Amino acid sequence: MPDKHTQVRNYLLDLLENGSLEAGDKFPGARLLARQLGVSFLLVQHVVNGLVQDGVLVSVPRRGVYVRKLWKARRISNHFVPFSRTLPYIQELSELMRSELPELRCCSKFHSGVFEIRTTLSVQSNRASYLDLAPYFEMDSEKYFSRPFEGFKELDGRLFGIPFIWSPRIMLYRKDLLEQHGIYNVPQDLNISGFIDMVKILRRSLPPEKICNYCDAMSFYMNMVFGAGGSVLERRKNGSTEVKLDTARTLRGIKALRDLRIALEIGKSASALSLADKNEMAFLFADRECVSMLDNQELWNAIPLPSVSIHAHKIFQSTELICVRRECTDTNLVEKFVRFMLGSKVQNMIGKLKYGIPIMREAAASSLDMDCQLDRLFESEAKFTATGNIDSTELLSFAYGAILDAVNSEKTPEEVISPYANAMRLVCNMRNNPIFKRAVHQYERDAAAFNLEAVAFDM
Repeated sequence: MPDKHTQVRNYLLDLLENGSLEAGDKFPGARLLARQLGVSFLLVQHVVNGLVQDGVLVSVPRRGVYVRKLWKARRISNHFVPFSRTLPYIQELSELMRSELPELRCCSKFHSGVFEIRTTLSVQSNRASYLDLAPYFEMDSEKYFSRPFEGFKELDGRLFGIPFIWSPRIMLYRKDLLEQHGIYNVPQDLNISGFIDMVKILRRSLPPEKICNYCDAMSFYMNMVFGAGGSVLERRKNGSTEVKLDTARTLRGIKALRDLRIALEIGKSASALSLADKNEMAFLFADRECVSMLDNQELWNAIPLPSVSIHAHKIFQSTELICVRRECTDTNLVEKFVRFMLGSKVQNMIGKLKYGIPIMREAAASSLDMDCQLDRLFESEAKFTATGNIDSTELLSFAYGAILDAVNSEKTPEEVISPYANAMRLVCNMRNNPIFKRAVHQYERDAAAFNLEAVAFDM
């Protein structure tokens, strides 16, 4: 049971998150709040002062207390913030957290927290912002899957994110819809050229959004790059980084992306075909999270992702990870958070929802139904997952910009990609410069203080 201070603080924050108070509004007076809540004026005043110090509220002399315009950007020490507010497990997770870990507050409107759930590329490219969780987690390969961890551990053992849920990606198709448009056979070993031929047939009578869920997002791009046996970066054992964006295999994957985009005829601007109509699409590139949200799973057949190269079968892993910002100083709370999220109550709750694959083997075993074709394929494809290792936002931006440019350009992928790859090499080489290293270290050391001071003139 939270103490009175925590109850009052949560009540005041709820006024913001439920929309009762908007940015710029005057905050109710402490005496009025004390009467409404049946607590002392001094307690309310103490809580309000704390929210002023956190940068959520601002006190204006002789005028009162106001809600900061950028309050959602504040990062509060005990806030837990998932990457999406629509995740199907958030409500139940929030309820479990209130009873099992009341020190943390699950938030719906704050942009980030000290405790978070984030996705693969977000965590990898922001790894410097996250605490090393290795001291709080002992890897037991009999209890937890070990493969999903491979892209989130540094060479020195530093663990900047712990997989919470993971999944390979597969291809789903609606046999009934395909037959309506003259496609009667989808081979189990479908390759990318065969898939693109089917897309061209469907495009004669269907709009792109009814054919498949092509997306100009790096996670979608990585499926084709990995499927061709390529990669963006490889980190060597000596700590250096090799840029692989312009290798022959990676370029083969980028060309496949461009050919698919052309076949779909979706124009030159960045596009994400909406998943709102996913139940009516002919094909779906899907992880298990997506499958859990389909209305009629029995209508779908499943095959591995279309192969781009016969010499490679590698799948970009879908991962939701728990991570803690480096400004956290409460080591006891970090330990409780990790234990809670990887414990049987939370993992079995995820397993029952069939949303992704829980990282705990026992929960996954009860979640995967081997009588179901989709689950059998997820289980068999899991051994081919990989995450890559894009280790900074700068390199991720270069890689994303390069592939987006290449799939839209009339130039060859080689011509488009080459200058981006060389720019990435320059960044990697600069990181080996000792003066540059010291500057980065200084920036990282001051990052927490910078975040706390980010909202200086928002009234």
